[in-house]
Amino acid sequence: MGRDYYTVSKLTKTLKSLIEPGLTDIWVRGEVVGLKRHSSGHTYFSLKDKNTRINASLFKYKARFLKVLPKEGAE
Repeated sequence: MGRDYYTVSKLTKTLKSLIEPGLTDIWVRGEVVGLKRHSSGHTYFSLKDKNTRINASLFKYKARFLKVLPKEGAE
């Protein structure tokens, strides 16, 4: 009996179709950790709470619209 495997593309497409419609305008609160500013101007970090961590990216072209840039340890 063989297993049905998802390709990376099929899994990504399936998850996107399930999740994306409900994420039109959300706000996420967490602590900024592991902040790294790349020479390209992009910023990479994680947002964490007591139980979970998610990776995040702030691209240079979006950062110019922010009044305050993310700082290590900030909420």
